[in-house]
Amino acid sequence: MAAEKDETSGSGSESSEEEEMETSGTGTEIVNVEFEARSPEEADAASIQRLLKQLLPSGVDLTALTQLVLSQSYVGAVVIQPNDGKPAESEAWDDDEEDIFGLTTLINLQARKENPAVINFLDYLKSKYESKGRSVENKAKFSDLFEGKLGDVGWIINERFVNLPSQLAPNLFESLSADLEEAIAKSMPYKVSRYLLIAKAHVLKGGTIQNPLFVNDEEEMFFEVG
Repeated sequence: MAAEKDETSGSGSESSEEEEMETSGTGTEIVNVEFEARSPEEADAASIQRLLKQLLPSGVDLTALTQLVLSQSYVGAVVIQPNDGKPAESEAWDDDEEDIFGLTTLINLQARKENPAVINFLDYLKSKYESKGRSVENKAKFSDLFEGKLGDVGWIINERFVNLPSQLAPNLFESLSADLEEAIAKSMPYKVSRYLLIAKAHVLKGGTIQNPLFVNDEEEMFFEVG
């Protein structure tokens, strides 16, 4: 896989190609599939909301959260497939909306604590956490964390469709890191001391919660160092 940073636009645009193998009765065919990463745009709203619904199926105002992601489009990226020169009048492109295959971004929960989407999200986390019968001590730590008493918390949103190759993840996180460094250099509120990542994982039969199988392979790294 090859990836290239677009230094001319500041949009965090990247491109890469993945090879997919297709087997038929006559043999194996190699198909090159190209993906690009660029900053989120207003036209991506519906696709971004679909991705967020995969991560948070219920209990969160996804419309408000989508608008928050779009309001800070200078941080993070969405993954698209180029239209390969299809004409604008093509039926598939009539609504000016491109299919979004992945989203990687970060929200500073303390800096955005007055935003309705963040208030709603933190209430959702609190309800989930308290429903598990945690100890008083652990509940206090949870409250301190999300009230900012332990420093700013950056919520990493990393979601993609299952068939999107995980090999794209390093480039997306490198791009996110560069965006954050640039934002911090401009005195924007993206310097955080802790990170939150909601990861989807399965526990295999006979396994334990300490040895989960992650839907997004790259998220295992956060589990190991967390």
